[in-house]
Amino acid sequence: MNIRVNGENRDTESKTVAALLTELNLLPAQVAVEYNQTVLFRHELEKAQIREGDQIEIIRVVAGG
Repeated sequence: MNIRVNGENRDTESKTVAALLTELNLLPAQVAVEYNQTVLFRHELEKAQIREGDQIEIIRVVAGG
C-alpha cells in the first residue's frame, strides 16, 4: 500500500506503525510519531493500523546538552 512518511510517498507492507518503524530500522524509544495529525504514545504504536493514504511523520529524538 502507498502512504506518506515525512512528506514522501512510500510503499509498505507494514500493517502497524510499530512494524513500519521496524521496517525503517528505528527504535520506538528514539522517535516521536505523528499518525494522521495525531501524536501517538509508544504503547499505541502496535495498535495503530496503517491504511492506504495514511500520513506519518517520524521525528528522531536526540538528547544533548
